[in-house]
Amino acid sequence: MRKISSKANTNETAESCKGIIELSKRYVIADDAYYTVTVDKLTERTENLFRKINAGWLNNELKEKDELRDIDVRALFCEVEAKCMRRLSASQEKAMKVKVILNRYGMKIVGGSYTNESAQIRAMLSDLNAPELAKDIRAVLELKQLMMNLEGSQADFDVA
Repeated sequence: MRKISSKANTNETAESCKGIIELSKRYVIADDAYYTVTVDKLTERTENLFRKINAGWLNNELKEKDELRDIDVRALFCEVEAKCMRRLSASQEKAMKVKVILNRYGMKIVGGSYTNESAQIRAMLSDLNAPELAKDIRAVLELKQLMMNLEGSQADFDVA
């Protein structure tokens, strides 16, 4: 039976495992130093693989949460932009005030690192929730709901 090294691929590791299982069916190998060391190495390698798999799952979950959060940011920007493109009205003027706040951050916040993006989104939401903007936010239909969606997706991201 071959030695298992850190450079062993999955097939080599599986072959060694099968060999140990077959030997353990015929002989008591618990007292054999070589096989005990091999089993310990296999156990360590298996635990390392599980840690990597779990870390990959965590990254995928974060990525999914980040994508949902990005969608909510884009929806917020698009809604305000659409309201600003309408004919001159009181609603448009209020949307323009909100747009000034959004322009401080820009859509570029969705392309930053997770930490930077989270900080920027929290700051933007804080600015948008300022008492002096409350009337303007209410005047732009669905904007409050979009803000609540973004707050929710940010909270979900923070939990993940």
